[in-house]
Amino acid sequence: TYGAVGTFTIQCCSTSTGSNNLNAGTTVAGSTLMVLVISGRYYCFDTTINTGHNTSDLTAYAQSGTWRSLSHQAFDTSSGKHMNVLWARIT
Repeated sequence: TYGAVGTFTIQCCSTSTGSNNLNAGTTVAGSTLMVLVISGRYYCFDTTINTGHNTSDLTAYAQSGTWRSLSHQAFDTSSGKHMNVLWARIT
């Protein structure tokens, strides 16, 4: 079932910019998850994996519950860019 415990999503996290690296296993509230929208098109995979996206490219698309990151994502501390991460809903 969409959004149920045990489901997955690939989204950006609004709390993961600048020096705030996401380690595998980090948990966040679903309300912090966002999607990439450029020129009215929704993207589920980050097409610029090495550079990330500005906050202005992201749209709130909050999920319910608590989500755990299944991958590590390091960020360039000077750029403040968001990048997609694979998440699993745990509660």
